[in-house]
Amino acid sequence: MQTIFDLKRVIPKANEPLGDLKFTFQKFYRVTGSSTQHKGVSPDIAMPSAWEASKYGESASENALPWDVIKPVMFQKSGNITPKAIAQLNQSFKERMKSDAGLKKYAADVEDLKRNLAQTTVSLNEAVRKREMEESEKKKANAKLDTKISANNDGMPANNLEKMEDAFLREGLMILSELLTRRIG
Repeated sequence: MQTIFDLKRVIPKANEPLGDLKFTFQKFYRVTGSSTQHKGVSPDIAMPSAWEASKYGESASENALPWDVIKPVMFQKSGNITPKAIAQLNQSFKERMKSDAGLKKYAADVEDLKRNLAQTTVSLNEAVRKREMEESEKKKANAKLDTKISANNDGMPANNLEKMEDAFLREGLMILSELLTRRIG
C-alpha cells in the first residue's frame, strides 16, 4: 500500500511547489496469501492499454518490494465465476470490440497513445511542431469524457449503457451486467 507525502508539509514556507514523495508503507496480500507486489492482480478480461506494467508498474521501480506469499485465510470461491463464464464474457467483449464504435475509438486512442509514448523525437521545424500540437489539441477538444453512471440529474442509474460516453467505464459495466444476467438468469 502506498501513500503520497506532500513535501510542502516539511517546508511550509516554500514559495514554489516542492513536489510529492510516494512511498510504500505496507504490503497488500490477497486471501490466497499471495502479495500483489510485482504481479498486481491479473485481469480475467483485459481491456486495451498503452501502459505496460513492466515499464510503468511497481515492478519497474528499482527498489520495488519482492513478491511473496503468506499463509492464506479460509475463504470459499464463488461457484458463479467459472472458467467457462469467464470465457463467455471474454467472447462477448471481443464481439463488442469488433462492432461497438465507442470501443473501436477507445482502442484506436490507445494505439495512438502507444505510438506517442514510443516516439522519442520531436520535430525542430516550428511549422511542423505547431501543426502537430494543433492536431493534438483538436483531438483533446473533440474527446468527450462522461464518467457518470447516471444518465440524468436525479442520480438514478442509466437504463441504457450504450449511451454512456466513457467506453472504458461502459464496457466494465457491460461485463458486470452480463455476469449478473448470467447468474440471475
